[in-house]
Amino acid sequence: MEKLSHIINHKLIKGSWKPVKISRGGPAISHLFFTNDLILFGQASLQQAQVMKDYIDIFCDLSGQQISFPKYRIYCSKNVSNSNTKTIVDICNSHITKNLGKYLGVPLVHGRVTKDIYKKILDKTQNRLATWKNATLSFAGRCTLIKSVSLAILIYAMQSIKLSTEICSKLNQLNKDFLWGHTADSKKLHLVNWDTICLPKYLKCSTPTLGKIPDYLLFTVALWFIWKWRCKDVFKSNFESHVCAGKVIMNFVEDWFKANSESDNKTEMKTCYIAWSPPETDWIKLNVDRSLNPELGTISAGGVIRNHMKNWLGGFVLNRASNMSTGRQ
Repeated sequence: MEKLSHIINHKLIKGSWKPVKISRGGPAISHLFFTNDLILFGQASLQQAQVMKDYIDIFCDLSGQQISFPKYRIYCSKNVSNSNTKTIVDICNSHITKNLGKYLGVPLVHGRVTKDIYKKILDKTQNRLATWKNATLSFAGRCTLIKSVSLAILIYAMQSIKLSTEICSKLNQLNKDFLWGHTADSKKLHLVNWDTICLPKYLKCSTPTLGKIPDYLLFTVALWFIWKWRCKDVFKSNFESHVCAGKVIMNFVEDWFKANSESDNKTEMKTCYIAWSPPETDWIKLNVDRSLNPELGTISAGGVIRNHMKNWLGGFVLNRASNMSTGRQ
């Protein structure tokens, strides 16, 4: 698989492989590998389909490995025409799909995120809690099961996704009811507030801001920080781990919550629509923009010229290597 990665990277440098960008200024993705599974990303064109097919065939000839056709699927954007989709499928000798299913247990979302997508996480937690007899367990035993099993079901998914507020609230309710022995037939009093139970161990009591922060938000941010620090520890030799990681996470969450809190936000929000306005009669207008990639050391710039009738008269694109300091740029 490493050899195939080298082949793809070589073609990316030459420009023959067109990767997919997450956003306008985001990173370009060409492939994702995990053991013997791989996902390839490329422009939905006939030329790119042939390029992918050719280099997969080269890799198979060199390694002796074969493609697992029962798992081999192609997913195209809704913006691709049906005729192009059919031709791409014929070139790659595969099947088209509208849903890639799950990858490593996490659903691959193709559109708007809805509560039904991650409802299985709620069902899995509910089924797991239903198999335990909370009447025969001590309070400490129920607390341990929630920490080590029930909440552990969420950790894997929440490393890469943000669950909806409704799903998180229902999961909290399931864990609260199990902790205090609350059932449909036997209602029990919750003796301690759930926010107090979810406090980090180093905090003796809740702070005014922390009492307003949802515990699932704190949990999600903690997972993202752990993932970020792990990646830095692997790829950066000079990375130093934080001694007080819990306090770093807590400070970030409190600052974020204050900045996004409606009660603390005194700034009046106004909607401003930005649109191109034509120049005066018999005048032309030049609009330019530029971007800088510090990691690659490249600068790109472009411009469009239009008249007062909104007609396009010309344009230009420049790509240059960055040999200047940040101040001169």
